Amino acid sequence: LRPSFDPIGLAARDAGRLSQLDPVRQPSRETAAIVSAAALATSMLPEAAVAKGGEYGLAEGRIISLAHPVAMGGCFLATLYAGYTGLQWRMLRELGVELKEARAAASAAQKAVQEHAGAGASDEEALAPPPPSL
Repeated sequence: LRPSFDPIGLAARDAGRLSQLDPVRQPSRETAAIVSAAALATSMLPEAAVAKGGEYGLAEGRIISLAHPVAMGGCFLATLYAGYTGLQWRMLRELGVELKEARAAASAAQKAVQEHAGAGASDEEALAPPPPSL
């Protein structure tokens, strides 16, 4: 079995009952009591403090209380700007590859035009407009 995170040793209490024939381990009553007590203690915690009446600090209800949300929004916008700038740099890096491909296609087209012109077609025939359609 793979060891698990168990800082207070709850699994060690139940290790004696483990057998190869019983793949599902049931916690002992002692472990169940500890977990139940922890859940009960957690439910008895006081409620969250609601910021009313100025009793929770100097910055309560003042404009300075928006400092954290504004800073996080600024970080988010800076992240978006960095991503956009990175995308621009990537497009600039890839521009050379696109130019090479375009030059290769243009030279291939130019060779095809020269072959067509050399095959007996005159320049006037190659540049003549198509006949009007009915």
